[in-house]
Amino acid sequence: MGIHERGAPQMLPRCTTWTEQEECRRMWWAVIILDRFINIGHRSKPFATSDPSLDTHLPTDDNAWDRGQMHVAAPIALSASQTVRAAPFARTCQAGHLLGKIIRHINDKHLPLDYKFNEALQLHRTMRALAGLLPAEAEEDDPAQRPTLCTSMAICYSALLTLYDQYSCSEGKRHIENAPETQLVMQKESIDGLGEVAALVVTLARRVRSFIERAGLGRLSPFVIDSLYQSAANYAWYVRESSDQDCQARLTELKEVLNMCERRWKVAGAYLSSLYDFWDKVDDYFRLDPAQF
Repeated sequence: MGIHERGAPQMLPRCTTWTEQEECRRMWWAVIILDRFINIGHRSKPFATSDPSLDTHLPTDDNAWDRGQMHVAAPIALSASQTVRAAPFARTCQAGHLLGKIIRHINDKHLPLDYKFNEALQLHRTMRALAGLLPAEAEEDDPAQRPTLCTSMAICYSALLTLYDQYSCSEGKRHIENAPETQLVMQKESIDGLGEVAALVVTLARRVRSFIERAGLGRLSPFVIDSLYQSAANYAWYVRESSDQDCQARLTELKEVLNMCERRWKVAGAYLSSLYDFWDKVDDYFRLDPAQF
């Protein structure tokens, strides 16, 4: 359709107003975010869209857009520092773009080892920097309007948990013999990061729960649900390994929020079933007679 770039052949009439131009920009960013998000967990699948260039503009102020008013402000490019204040949807675009970079990194099997782990560390730092900005920004907005910045936070957390899952294991196919020292550095960051980000997701779940109880499920984004599931899966593993009561309490919280989300998004119920089915199979495995092996 040509909405990804002005210089490409256009199937739609040329935009003649600010509203039309902003609508096309937002539509294209939505395509990019969806394309990246549905590839979480689907290894080695190609994206349907190319990565946006660093000079691509992020969407403008959401409130002005909702009112249909032209907003006087300098456009923010994708290459701009994350510390530059951006609108909630623009933050979601930044998170979606970095998610795409993480998925591409995980799927690339041809990177030299020294570059592979350095790139993983850089992605870890960049995404943690963005994720660290969002809770403070969310506190400054009116929580009565929407679950502010929950979508961008959830995408950041999903991306980080996906990255850490790739590098936390020291055994099996993911372990590389004679790898550079950066492998151990990334492994430590990943093991620590799984616990830290899982805890951040619990805080997000409480925020989502508060919003649902106050305003209902109408404005709940489905992008939130994957982070709840990944965090719950990690806590289920911690409980299995250590029987830690704090982890059990957090796992219960996450399951309750997933159960609430199921009334709006059925995928939450599918995630809950996956949690139960997996651990039933684990229990069955450990109940097997060793003589069978």
